[in-house]
Amino acid sequence: MSIDPADARAFPGFAQLDDRSIDDLRTRMRSVRLRPGETLFHRGEQDASLYLLFRGEVDIIETDGERAVATRRARTVIGELGLLLDVPRTATVVAATDVLCWEITQQAFSAAIDRGEPWAARLALAVATELAARFVDVRGELTRLDTTTNGPAHRPAELEQLRNRLLAEWAF
Repeated sequence: MSIDPADARAFPGFAQLDDRSIDDLRTRMRSVRLRPGETLFHRGEQDASLYLLFRGEVDIIETDGERAVATRRARTVIGELGLLLDVPRTATVVAATDVLCWEITQQAFSAAIDRGEPWAARLALAVATELAARFVDVRGELTRLDTTTNGPAHRPAELEQLRNRLLAEWAF
């Protein structure tokens, strides 16, 4: 299935791309559709692709159970560490709603970066921005836990929530 140029321009950073860059982007990515309950990828899989979530929501499943520890919504990236580091997945991602996402392989992304394709630079910036925002959120949580009157050792439930969040947000 072809990727709609309007969908491409709706993703953060891609609105500024010209038609040629959008066409190039569309030829490098594969459209993936999921229905609720279908899995995008499983924990332990060796998958070096990144996914751009355009429509719907996905749940990030905790590594030691079937409980969702986070939800990702449209216009976000999923699997960025697999693309950047080529490491096995440490979480499972399951569609919570009907989902449209685009897959880009590490090979296609690296080649686009080497060729200086504008969409690849925009995607790299979107990934960096997302990772920075997650870092700021987690740092704020750590600071809040550390500055409470009883300190973090007396807040096991909150520390467990933060652990789950770290696994969900930094481990795929």
